Amino acid sequence: GGLVNFTYESRGVQVGVVNNADESSYGVQIGVGNEADESRGVQAGGVNFAVESIYGVQAGGIINYTKKLRGVQISPFVNICGKDSMGVQLGTFNWREGAKWYAKLIPLIAVRTNYRKSKEHNKK
Repeated sequence: GGLVNFTYESRGVQVGVVNNADESSYGVQIGVGNEADESRGVQAGGVNFAVESIYGVQAGGIINYTKKLRGVQISPFVNICGKDSMGVQLGTFNWREGAKWYAKLIPLIAVRTNYRKSKEHNKK
């Protein structure tokens, strides 16, 4: 590891100030800022972005973001996940995009189950 780590695909551990796996991270990213298109493992840092999906844990000091959560997001401040998410968010502000108005923002502990599709969609 170095101060700034950029790779197409990471298998193992990335440790640095900034870590980027352009495609996928299989393992652990530890740094102030971590980014991967897909993460399967752990992202631990101040700011964590798994752009498409996380299968595992995001533990952030400020913010965690992913479109598809399958696991746990932990932050004292903000966790954001997309509509197609299943898992638990632990933080002051837990946000789920595409959720019904009453489930978009849930403080402290948010248990995210699979988004239910409309009856019309299921008939197809």
